[in-house]
Amino acid sequence: TRPPATAADDTAADAPSEAAPPARASRAQAVAAIAAALLLLVVMGRDVATSELAGLALFKQWATDWLMPVFFASLVLFGFGRGASVYDSAVEGAKEGLEVGVRIAPYLVVILVAVGLLRASGALEAMIGLLDPLTSRFGVPAEVLPMALIRPLSGSGATGVMVETIQTYGPDSFVGQLTCVIAGSTETTFYVLAVYYGAVGVRATRHTVLACLTADFAGFVGAVAASHWWFGQASGG
Repeated sequence: TRPPATAADDTAADAPSEAAPPARASRAQAVAAIAAALLLLVVMGRDVATSELAGLALFKQWATDWLMPVFFASLVLFGFGRGASVYDSAVEGAKEGLEVGVRIAPYLVVILVAVGLLRASGALEAMIGLLDPLTSRFGVPAEVLPMALIRPLSGSGATGVMVETIQTYGPDSFVGQLTCVIAGSTETTFYVLAVYYGAVGVRATRHTVLACLTADFAGFVGAVAASHWWFGQASGG
């Protein structure tokens, strides 16, 4: 008969099994990865040598043509050289990314619908009309308020507002410059919170929203002050 199970046996059975170490790369795999990397360097060198550009223009062209291909090729060659199953790892990563996308899709739909309703219903214009008498006293034109109100909700919506503002007032106008600075100084707070908290299933955000909106407000104030100081000096104002 089998002896009765002990606590030590139960502990050993419940203990998680250690992950198997990755397989060691064979010499042939390492040599193939090195050869492919050298071939890539030769192709890049030939492209640079035959280019008619020079200096910074050559670097920009090289970065545009080769930066992303070199990055992805380096990942594949490094994994292949280490003996990892690159294709299987990519498939697993794609599956996890798809699962995360499905989880956060409802949150993104709500945010985008809210932005659409805010702009189509006229509520945005009403809010601007209420805020303009106050903000104009502090040097904030009414034309930049749509960016300040849309930016925490949607990056694409804020980009659309920025493009419309630049097309209407010009890229060298103070309104266009201030709009761009606000876009770079603030964050899509609610969009980011919806994506990240939705991905991990967090519902109790505690002080996160208040802290993020405070940072957005500080960025907005800093953008207005810096724009008046910098662009005001540039225009002689």
